[in-house]
Amino acid sequence: MTLRYAEERTHPAGAAAQRLASMCMVALGATAAACGTFGSKPKAPQVPSPSGYTSPGETPGPEADAIAAVPGQTIALGEAVSAEWWALFRSPDLDTLVKQAIAGSRTLESARERLVAEREALAAARGALYPQVNLNAGVTREKQSAASFGLPPNSLPLPPNFNLYQLGAAANYSLDLFGDIRYTIEQQSALAELERHRLRATYLTLTGNAVMEAILVAASGAQLKAVRDILEIDRQNLQLVRTESQVGSVPESDVVVAESQLAADETLRPGIEQQLSVARHALAVLLGRAPAEWSPPEFDLGALALPGQLPLSLPSALVHQR
Repeated sequence: MTLRYAEERTHPAGAAAQRLASMCMVALGATAAACGTFGSKPKAPQVPSPSGYTSPGETPGPEADAIAAVPGQTIALGEAVSAEWWALFRSPDLDTLVKQAIAGSRTLESARERLVAEREALAAARGALYPQVNLNAGVTREKQSAASFGLPPNSLPLPPNFNLYQLGAAANYSLDLFGDIRYTIEQQSALAELERHRLRATYLTLTGNAVMEAILVAASGAQLKAVRDILEIDRQNLQLVRTESQVGSVPESDVVVAESQLAADETLRPGIEQQLSVARHALAVLLGRAPAEWSPPEFDLGALALPGQLPLSLPSALVHQR
């Protein structure tokens, strides 16, 4: 270190040259590192290895006696979910309703059009890898003038008007030396893949909302039927209590209690009717129709069968799909 400092002090020009050379080496090294990392493809994450959801200390399922006592559902581990998953309920009305929602959804149609646009952009980006040929053609009406030769007009006899036809072709090809075209193709491919997943998410959201609203219509209808039965029982009970009060079997207070019970049960009906109306309107909107122009079918909970076999994706497959 001492000798180098002495040399720098003795030869300032040589020291400056060495510093300049060092700076050049650092710049070249940084450029080489940048070139080495430019365009590097990202590595896909490793797929998780677990084949189940429960922890080692958790019970994987109910006991054998409970399984035998309840004729429930079975889980198909690793089986893919069908595109028409609502068919597992085995309801023709529900199947027709969901298909009408798919056909009439403007949101789903918009997602399809965006996917088509991204695929067209991907095809255009891939076309840059091939030679581009342009063909030009044109026709013009022209007339020669003596002024173009530097002479006075009408000084020379010139040919009459004539048609000028032009036809030409041009071809060009871009050399993808730095991979710009390939990176553009990869970008458009990723955007098309993104729109494909968005379309799938829109499809699942639409079908899921349609099925949930249909089940809500069926549940609200069943609740409303139960409330009507309760109100009918309350009216019969009130009539019996009034009859007994008239003959002196029960006091007048029992009539007041029966009337209060009937009035309290009648307050249950407006809320359920509003819930049923909201579900019907939501179904109409999902189908792309006005609620005043369309009414959903009367779904029955008894007609909706629970799926006997439920497909369940593995954690690794679920992460890969996401």
